[in-house]
Amino acid sequence: MKKFIIWNAEMPSGTKEGFMDWEANFLVQEGIVGNIQSVKQALKEREDAGSTLITEQLALPHFKIDEAKEAAIIFVQSAQPIAEWEPGISIDRFLCIVVPDSKNKKDLEQLKTFFVWMASDGILEELSLGSKEVVQGLISQMEDWNGNDDVSGGYWSQDYYYEHKGGN
Repeated sequence: MKKFIIWNAEMPSGTKEGFMDWEANFLVQEGIVGNIQSVKQALKEREDAGSTLITEQLALPHFKIDEAKEAAIIFVQSAQPIAEWEPGISIDRFLCIVVPDSKNKKDLEQLKTFFVWMASDGILEELSLGSKEVVQGLISQMEDWNGNDDVSGGYWSQDYYYEHKGGN
């Protein structure tokens, strides 16, 4: 499973559709999926099914897609809020989850552990409101994601951290 923290990401526009374009491009760029249009379609279908807003400041755009090579978790804080994510609500934080259609047991166990962790006291509030340092520290607590409940150590640092425009 790939994991990313992207802080201060520049979106092509301050709209939900602009965010979906950005996410689709990012996932293709990182080799998680191969087709931008498939990602956009999966995101649109999920958004059409119901709100992905999980707090007043954080959305959970997630989807299952056949062509995903592996699962991915992407925490994004955009440079400018996305206007009207929901009517009257602008947000700048997103926790994007990509689930492959395969039955990769390790990915599924890691996702399960992630969602249990995310439901812990105070985690959503910190992801929604915390500074870059708070979010990085919180997420870095997660090291052993092999399906067990040990959540000590330095998670996510082994993968990618981007700042500004999603670049290196």
